[in-house]
Amino acid sequence: FCTSIIRPYIASGEISSGGGGQIEAHPQRRVVWSGREGVEGLSALGILWGNFQRESIGNQIIFSTTLFQIIITFIAGLGGLRFCRKFRSIEKMKYYRYHSMRKAFYLDCLRYSLKWAAALFIGYLIIYVFLCVCSSVPYTDYSQIPRTLFLDILGQDFYFDHHRLYWFMEGCVRFLWIPFTYAFFTCALSITAYNSKIVYLIPNLYYIILTAFCATVLNGLLNLSGLANILNPSVVMASSTYEISTPMLLLPTLIPVIISVCLIERYMKKDVL
Repeated sequence: FCTSIIRPYIASGEISSGGGGQIEAHPQRRVVWSGREGVEGLSALGILWGNFQRESIGNQIIFSTTLFQIIITFIAGLGGLRFCRKFRSIEKMKYYRYHSMRKAFYLDCLRYSLKWAAALFIGYLIIYVFLCVCSSVPYTDYSQIPRTLFLDILGQDFYFDHHRLYWFMEGCVRFLWIPFTYAFFTCALSITAYNSKIVYLIPNLYYIILTAFCATVLNGLLNLSGLANILNPSVVMASSTYEISTPMLLLPTLIPVIISVCLIERYMKKDVL
């Protein structure tokens, strides 16, 4: 998030590194970040803040959430890992009090998954609201749209006419739906694996291996870029454009949920844990 504020200013050459721990804010002036020059350091922060306000909300969100394309499953899986440890404890016995163990298990999986996904989404909302308040510059580069999710349905003008609403909708996909699917996947694995480390590892391996397979084999060796982008689970988290329709982009995100349901039904055919 911080680098997204500084990055365009450095790229424009208005701030450059100086010797001895100094930063050049203007060609005629050097700002030192320590000692008696602390006041001038605050003026440099003011320059950075002004640059931040000149960036559109979309650009700020793109550069501040890029890392989540890599770490999203590691964070989402923690919710399922917490459920797994409770499920493998004495709390497992509570399911025998219910008339339908299957229903009780589903409800617990949904509850833990939704709570963890909601926590991540609230974190996104904090950044989103902050940017909406502090960065009022609209996106005006009509030659290029940095994101294409939903636009094949709503039209490209939607991105420019409802810039803030677009990023709220995309945040719902990237930081609510995606964390929910992998947290639910991890919860469902609790019924099959007796080791919590394996339960946490499988969803991450699924995400990493399938991403690498699509990027290297389907896209690189077989030159099937369209199929690779559809099957690649990390594409929806990517901070870039893609030539895929919204339904085809979201359809692969259902795969972890489908696997989860199959696992639960397979191991609870007779309502026995």
